[in-house]
Amino acid sequence: MENTSNAMWKRLNYHVQNAVRYHVRILSIVKEAQVIFHLPLLLMFAITLYLLCLQVYRASSLPISDVRVVVIVIEAATAFFPILMVCYYGEELGFNSQEVGNAAYQLDFVGTDTRFQKSLIMIIRQSQSTNRIKAGGMIELSMETTVWMLQAAFSAYMMLRTINAP
Repeated sequence: MENTSNAMWKRLNYHVQNAVRYHVRILSIVKEAQVIFHLPLLLMFAITLYLLCLQVYRASSLPISDVRVVVIVIEAATAFFPILMVCYYGEELGFNSQEVGNAAYQLDFVGTDTRFQKSLIMIIRQSQSTNRIKAGGMIELSMETTVWMLQAAFSAYMMLRTINAP
């Protein structure tokens, strides 16, 4: 019986180690991407926010029936699309890093070797800290950030409109 339990542990341990190695490689890639891209991403966010504010303000000064409004909307959407894509994949990274812990929790581990159960606990504990890339080390790449950018652009537009009101 002990021999069967030990063989089962070795097999489970082999698969856990492979999963952990794979996850650690992903985390190292995320950290490397953070180091390389945090400043360019911050610059991209700042420029896009500035462009959105200007485009909304320009569009508001034209009559709605003017064809230039359509061009301005297309320009704003084109400027915003890269931010949307980056934030979407940042959201996916955070979601999938949490799913590692959920998958470990949903395993039927009752009756398995206690060493395997302890390994699962460590995996779950590690996955509770969400992995996200941050622009400039402060702005998380998430869909929440996308909504924040749209709100900030509209707020800046309202401020410009209030300042320039007759």
